[in-house]
Amino acid sequence: MPEQPRDYIIGTAGHVDHGKTTLTRALTGVDTDRLKEERERELSIELGFAPLVLPSGRVASVVDVPGHERFIKNMVAGVTGMDAVVLVIAADEGVMPQTREHVDIVSLLGVKAGVVALTKADLVDSEWLELMSGEAARALVGTPLEGVPVIPCSGTTGAGCDVLASELDRLLDGLEPRDSSAPFMMPVDRSFIMRGFGTVVTGSVARGTIGEGDEVDVLPRGITVRVRSVQVHNRKTGGAHAGQRAALNLQGVTREQVERGDVVCAPGSLTASSLLDVELHVLPSAPGPVGHWDRVKVHIGTAEIIARVAVLGDEQELEPGATGYVQLRLESPTAAAMGTRLVLRSYSPSVTIAGGAVMSPTPRKHRGWHRREAARQLALRSEAGPVEVLRRALLDTLEPIAVPDLARELGLTDDDTLRAAAEGLVAEGLVVDLGSGALVGADAVRNAAEDALSVLEAYHRRYPLRPAMDRGELRAAASAPHQAVFRAALHGLADAGRVEPVGTEWLRRTGHAPRLSPEQSEAADRVLMTAEQERYAGLEPERVAAAAHRPDGDEIARYLTERGDLIRVGERLVHRGLVDRARAAVVEHFRAHPTLKVSELRDILGSSRRAVVPLVEYFDSIGLTVRQGDDRVSGKAASDE
Repeated sequence: MPEQPRDYIIGTAGHVDHGKTTLTRALTGVDTDRLKEERERELSIELGFAPLVLPSGRVASVVDVPGHERFIKNMVAGVTGMDAVVLVIAADEGVMPQTREHVDIVSLLGVKAGVVALTKADLVDSEWLELMSGEAARALVGTPLEGVPVIPCSGTTGAGCDVLASELDRLLDGLEPRDSSAPFMMPVDRSFIMRGFGTVVTGSVARGTIGEGDEVDVLPRGITVRVRSVQVHNRKTGGAHAGQRAALNLQGVTREQVERGDVVCAPGSLTASSLLDVELHVLPSAPGPVGHWDRVKVHIGTAEIIARVAVLGDEQELEPGATGYVQLRLESPTAAAMGTRLVLRSYSPSVTIAGGAVMSPTPRKHRGWHRREAARQLALRSEAGPVEVLRRALLDTLEPIAVPDLARELGLTDDDTLRAAAEGLVAEGLVVDLGSGALVGADAVRNAAEDALSVLEAYHRRYPLRPAMDRGELRAAASAPHQAVFRAALHGLADAGRVEPVGTEWLRRTGHAPRLSPEQSEAADRVLMTAEQERYAGLEPERVAAAAHRPDGDEIARYLTERGDLIRVGERLVHRGLVDRARAAVVEHFRAHPTLKVSELRDILGSSRRAVVPLVEYFDSIGLTVRQGDDRVSGKAASDE
């Protein structure tokens, strides 16, 4: 396997006016305050970007974030995608409120590598500088940045910047490269129009690679566009990969159709969703617990989305310092991969309270007791690797799904390893292949089979005189989750000899045969006798129970009809012997005459027109006669006789 490219993104963090932008300019030579308002106010509002050439010759991407508390939304968007952070603390002021909140944010987003730049060191004496260095180190105790180097420097004079650059070079040497083999994914942090080119979006490439001419999805917009060209560090390149800052010139999309918060990704690799299952850690410093149905601001990728928190498990809230599972119900959809990290801030006042990682980017909505089961499943998943995650998801799935679709739902990379794992589960009988790539857990098929058999047996008990049950009625009563699962369940029951088909649309438990009890047999005789007495007028359905002298007279009549002793003619039941007699009379008539009128058959049978019309229409339906105007001619069934 080729070695992964080793490119990294370094971000700044720290309190407002502690010199982040000045330090970035000293390191890179680039003034990242590009807005007129920023330069006039000497205050960073938007994200700034610059390439940093390190002593080794490596070029890293620097993201300079605003420090003011009013621009936390922009700050979090910049932290997304950082591999390492430069925590900027001014030596003349020391640790401030935004210093602590920024540390919380980068920690919640999983940034574990960094250095402290103790800026404005030229403004204080050595004794104060030593005191502030100690304060900075103490402020990081218990965080992922505990023990990182604290480097005094000055963005104004340049003092200490060479030491800082060397330390960053050494720090990046120890980091694992991002996955460039995974499907491409880049959260958009800027979108603008470049004259002569069209829409351009920028972002930190989270994973995968992108090249000129590639197609990408823009989510949650749900549109697919082509990449016309790619730039890295303001230079046109053939492509970009994970760990780089990239600018993509998109073809066929307007500026209004893509903006910060959207995700550009490989086609079909992600799915937009308004639900996210998350493993959430509540900050020990949070002002209170995160409760069920709390309204919060979710910072994910470069997006800020309002959401409700559904706490999963037995608890109704997560206390400060606790870790648990929640489902975030977003007011607008987003696209995320499994493992994507996010930050929660309280709705009002806006304070950073929690953060975590996406466990399922496209889950079902968990309600009631399902919240407890969802928490259990997420706990199992958090301890497993990709293959085990897929395995458990397949075993638990109730509806057919293909490996690529399930991998996308779980945020996994669809590769040969996952496909081989799925094939192994099929071979073990733990997963059922439903055809066309659709798989489902064997338990789902087994449960559907047992449910169907239970419904079928109950049907036979309730209607012992009926020979079989309609398949559609059986499926509806069995509440099978999916037609393919239901079909597989019935195939399994048939292969096991537990059920057998009756025709194409009916099914019965093996061995079931309708039989009349002695009492029912007597009642059947009474029904047949009454029907014979009614002659061609037939027996009205509502009179069947009275004729049988039993409450189950209708079932007895149905049994006699299915057995062929009674024939349904129009809305009435006619004795089979009478129908056969009339049929023979019709055939005999056609041997001597080309046509038959209703009045002629009435006279032949010695009946009434009211009784004979439904009978002739019945003969039409079975092909014995064919209507031509007011007459009938011989049908195929009559010719065969």
